[in-house]
Amino acid sequence: MVSQIGQKGLGYQDLAPITHLPLDITLLFLSLLPGPQVARTKRVCKYFFHAVSNQNLWTRLCQRDLPASAIPASVPPSLHYKRCFPTEENWRKGRYVYQRLSNCERPLSLRNDQLFSEGPNLSFQIWDLRNSSCRTVEGFPIHDDIDTCLHDEDILVGGANSGPCGGRAFKVWNKATGNFLWGGNTHDKVILDGPRLIVPGCDYDTTTRLSTAHIRACDKKTGHRQWSILDPELRSSYSVRLKGNHLFASKLNEEFVKYWDKNTGEFIRKVGSAEKPLSTYELDSKNLVCGFINGKISVLNKENGTVIHELVDLEGEGEIACLLIDEEVILATNRACHFACWNKVSGDLLFKIKAEPPTNTDWNRYSTRLSLSGPQLIWDREDGKLEIRNKYTGLLVKSCISGRLSPVLNIDDYRIITYSYSDKRVKIWDKRNGDLLFVFDKIRCKVFGNRMFTENSDKTVDVCDFSDKPEIPFPDKGQLPSPPKP
Repeated sequence: MVSQIGQKGLGYQDLAPITHLPLDITLLFLSLLPGPQVARTKRVCKYFFHAVSNQNLWTRLCQRDLPASAIPASVPPSLHYKRCFPTEENWRKGRYVYQRLSNCERPLSLRNDQLFSEGPNLSFQIWDLRNSSCRTVEGFPIHDDIDTCLHDEDILVGGANSGPCGGRAFKVWNKATGNFLWGGNTHDKVILDGPRLIVPGCDYDTTTRLSTAHIRACDKKTGHRQWSILDPELRSSYSVRLKGNHLFASKLNEEFVKYWDKNTGEFIRKVGSAEKPLSTYELDSKNLVCGFINGKISVLNKENGTVIHELVDLEGEGEIACLLIDEEVILATNRACHFACWNKVSGDLLFKIKAEPPTNTDWNRYSTRLSLSGPQLIWDREDGKLEIRNKYTGLLVKSCISGRLSPVLNIDDYRIITYSYSDKRVKIWDKRNGDLLFVFDKIRCKVFGNRMFTENSDKTVDVCDFSDKPEIPFPDKGQLPSPPKP
């Protein structure tokens, strides 16, 4: 380089330094570098200090490296990147802080640094992951399986299968002391809603031998009844859901869904009838989306019941089997294995795909292997393929070989976690490009936030914390093995 300059008669003083470039060009160069290198560039000189402090640069880096993580309005993009990028690097490179919990049989739920798990004899355990301490609460010793774990700042609610007379039972404890508050039997899983607990039940008439749905709203601490709903149409086989200010109850084999005001129990309306039977429904904050047996889909305003859109692209091609909805799109599948996706605001059809028929005749079970996550549609196929598609166009982004009988355990903004029953391996994939991050041998695995909990055969649970928390004194550090090539 020096000889070339000498031959051309140029001196170093004739070269334009990079600090003379327009700021936009400098920011463009910096946006091509890895984020940690950009941060270190601040120390070069005052020019780069001011360039790297430009928040538009960090917005670009967030869009490149953290595309699924929305930048909070109250947080500068540079700070958001600093908080989120180390954790994502830990997931990509398999770095984590290791912890083992003894006499812990099954993780149920996580709230901040508190883990709620199932312990010996179907007891409840509350773990403080900061120091591995544990409190035990008496659970359901005469039942078969804990299937509900709800909690807030005041109470812990547990539910179990196979209660007295073959039903379902629930109990409420004081979260701070572990003292039992109240409990009872229920028909479906209870719902914790602020100061109340919604308990779906049934009343059985011994004379007519018929059941009547009995839904109660009770004070969560005392169990005192606030309102109740008696509905003979629902009878005994029904399910309840809560969304916004409404409580929904459906008995889809009777082709309808009803909903009430959750604060008063006042009946609002019924959708579906014998003439226009309903097959499935889905909810968001404002809309009720109903799929009918004739293949038609209606989007209704929950408040006044007005029809916003009638989606007829699958009409006459089979019963609507599954609906998925997010803030932007509505996805539907029918019994003929057709997929269709619409813009939720305009009702315009975005794409339609004919999929291969499933080998399993239970289509409802098969349809639950579809999920919407961010800009992508995740399809866990029965033939062992995991397809990642663009939810706006239906175009295939990546097809991964996850293995037969490999259900998706968890999907978050960045990762897909599958478990293969054939080779008993947990596989973690990058959701954005389908790359296999790593594979390891475990029996069961659950992911809550940036912590992964894996169950061992000796009734211990291994905790892998991928978050960047150096202030938490864990006993050991580990690194996952290098991933095999997919």
